[in-house]
Amino acid sequence: MDVTGILKVGPKDRYIRINGKLGTIYTHDYFPGEKGWMISPLLAEFENGKFRGALLDTLIETVKVQTIGGAVMLARSAKILKVDYKESENYNE
Repeated sequence: MDVTGILKVGPKDRYIRINGKLGTIYTHDYFPGEKGWMISPLLAEFENGKFRGALLDTLIETVKVQTIGGAVMLARSAKILKVDYKESENYNE
């Protein structure tokens, strides 16, 4: 099957749209930044994500970083992180 327009897959009230011309897949209720999900050649947008294996990237931009039962260490990329990090030590040099 060659799809160059929009193909709707699933039940009438809860379907997924596949846009063959743009190469996008998105839910029927997708609204950027608010509802549903979307995958395109340049962007993927979900409410939450769970990945098995590695998530590789050259740049991560975020508005909020939060951990539950863990810790986050942020460091300047020009510095070398000390391998033996202790909670009482300060690496804001």
